[in-house]
Amino acid sequence: MAEAIRYRWTKAGVEELKEYAPRYEKNGCPEPGDIVSEQILQQEARMGFDPSWFLDLGHWVEADRTEEQIISSVWPPLAPNEIDVFSRVKCSICGVHISADDVAEHSRHCLSADPEQPQSHWEEVSNMEPEWFSTMDLLQRASMENISRYRYTLRLKRLRRLRQRVAAPDLGQATQLFRGTSLEEAEAVAKDGFKLPEMPGSFGRGLYFSACPLAAASASPEESWLPMAKRVLTRPWATLNKEHGQLLLCDVYLGSMLTLRSKNDGLDPQTDLKGGWLRENLGLGDYNSVYAPAGFFGAVSVAEYVVYSEQQALPQFILEFDLSIELDNVAEGMLLVTDGSSLHAALQPLSFSRNLVALP
Repeated sequence: MAEAIRYRWTKAGVEELKEYAPRYEKNGCPEPGDIVSEQILQQEARMGFDPSWFLDLGHWVEADRTEEQIISSVWPPLAPNEIDVFSRVKCSICGVHISADDVAEHSRHCLSADPEQPQSHWEEVSNMEPEWFSTMDLLQRASMENISRYRYTLRLKRLRRLRQRVAAPDLGQATQLFRGTSLEEAEAVAKDGFKLPEMPGSFGRGLYFSACPLAAASASPEESWLPMAKRVLTRPWATLNKEHGQLLLCDVYLGSMLTLRSKNDGLDPQTDLKGGWLRENLGLGDYNSVYAPAGFFGAVSVAEYVVYSEQQALPQFILEFDLSIELDNVAEGMLLVTDGSSLHAALQPLSFSRNLVALP
């Protein structure tokens, strides 16, 4: 014979009893966590109240069920990322989501930190916030065209937003573009803004961006040398196949773009971005940036955007990603969700129809 299920009183149930159920007073009001007595079970059954009624109200919980069992009983079932978010607490000092078991230790660490030491300029974005979904959607859409070229996809594993936004220049609407970065560079950019490089690129000393996150990711270093060292020992043939990286997602104010189809590493924006007499007579003024289109008649394999003023590029988010290169059997034009367990969550923000392939 199956053992009868036992129930415990919750705090909400006890408070409800004290206010609305004087019939319990003669037997004494239970405390939160006390076992619901057999007498009470029978009493409620005679009045037509099944235990499920109290469970749905949150007045009782099953006594012998673990937290994991209670979570798994929710319908529809919670996705792994939802369980993670709803079971963690966001620190009001640093913005990190931490488990309940780590609250005390984390609080001591944050409160004992040197007040003179600056806090990070980035704050966490949880994977249940709209910005997480819109960023993941942008990553997937912007990668579609070049999946077959790069033979890898990116899986967003961490997202942080800039705490303090900077005033935008008066150059019209911003364009969201990606730039590969290191964690150290991202922190410096968040603190002091972008700095023009000392060495010129293909189109002079400017800040280079891409609309394709795969192209930007190819210029992103791993966060340390340890992953490469591990590959040297375990998979020497894949030593250069990085597994992680970081991207800056920026609002870039391109203004009027000069299209260049051949490289010019000596480009001087003071002279080469001049609009000439025709643009001057038409009231169009000088150019504000360079656009290098891709293709057979282009100078690059994937289009690039270059600005020469530090104020034209404003960082908004830093994305940390895992890189998947197991794409031998994947056709171009298919959306890849590299974490099968989060497929349900990944589908939510999508506003377009694609084939889906989930990789283990």
